[in-house]
Amino acid sequence: MWGVFLTALYVVSIAMMVVVRRQWMEHERLVYPLAQLPLAMAERPPDRLVSPFFKSPMMWAGFGVAFLNGSLAALHHYFPVVPSLNPQIAGFPIFKNSEWMVFRLSFPMLGFFYLVHLDVAFSIWFFNVMSLVARGLMKLYNVRVVENLGIYGTRSPVFAHLGMGAMVVLVLAGVWTARHHLKNVGRMAFGRASEADDGDEIMSYRAAVLSILVGTVVMVVWLHATGIPFWATMAFLIAAFALFIGLTRIVAESGMAEAVATTIGSSFVVSSFGTSALQASGLTAFGLTYVWAADIRTFVMASAANGMKVIDGTSGRRRPVFWAMLATVAVTFGVSVVTMLTLGYRYGGINGNDWFFGGGAAAPYDYAANKILYPEDANLAGWLFKGIGA
Repeated sequence: MWGVFLTALYVVSIAMMVVVRRQWMEHERLVYPLAQLPLAMAERPPDRLVSPFFKSPMMWAGFGVAFLNGSLAALHHYFPVVPSLNPQIAGFPIFKNSEWMVFRLSFPMLGFFYLVHLDVAFSIWFFNVMSLVARGLMKLYNVRVVENLGIYGTRSPVFAHLGMGAMVVLVLAGVWTARHHLKNVGRMAFGRASEADDGDEIMSYRAAVLSILVGTVVMVVWLHATGIPFWATMAFLIAAFALFIGLTRIVAESGMAEAVATTIGSSFVVSSFGTSALQASGLTAFGLTYVWAADIRTFVMASAANGMKVIDGTSGRRRPVFWAMLATVAVTFGVSVVTMLTLGYRYGGINGNDWFFGGGAAAPYDYAANKILYPEDANLAGWLFKGIGA
């Protein structure tokens, strides 16, 4: 049953990226930093058998440093006698020990951000520091806003609502900017003449639009069947896909190798409309949406966007790429299920990772139980903070 829902989710995610691909790549010219590395690795002049990338002494020197660090950390975990370099600086306390300024060296992030424009990298760093300062000042002056939004997203309810408002505006502004392109897509999808051409897409615009419509209907019916009221299902899907599209846009522009939003779709609905309108069945079903709409880190929509950038400019038929993406999803889904069940039954989940087999697995039910036991009305202050964020 989960396979039915996830298939619809992933097809819709890929189709949405087909619809916006030309707008993002050709009209707005987003950089797609994560796609630059595989492009460099695959680049091969006609007179060479191996890409110049693999012949670079500097590349292998950098690879050796990162590889050695990661290998020592892994060996140290299983064999403590092996030393671990662990090149991290813990940081120092600020604002009377209420917050920590943490410095962390991550070789993968260092590599990815080498490909990011300086203004984007500065923006990410600057606003991260600003949010830290704001949290510190709030604690210093005992400004407290308490709300249970679950364990995912930022720890501060204020920043969770601010971020949601900002993300919605980011997505809506993108839709407005792309309005002429989206109009052409709609014309082609419904058989009207248009200057747009979808021959270089991995699926036709008509197939993409129909996939979005049919997939959305499947998801609405599926979620409603789990116990979520129809109106809440619609609000939740709008919020969830706003976060998906917003994060994908951020990944395409900034090169963030992994990203999470300040809040999640289920928390947005529960906080915005209150628990009484959802009842116990709806709250429990919202907990189950954590599987695909909570701490996602990496997700199919962003992967599809970067994959389309990788094949941009290449010759040949592109339609098979869509089926290759679906095949990848299917294989990954099957292998993941078999692996998790095998590990769980062979070694016992309680002996596995504390988070993935413990805290993370219990989190959806802890959240639902808390909301059922302690009902809440709609958070009007949350709407105010969302407006400020917007």
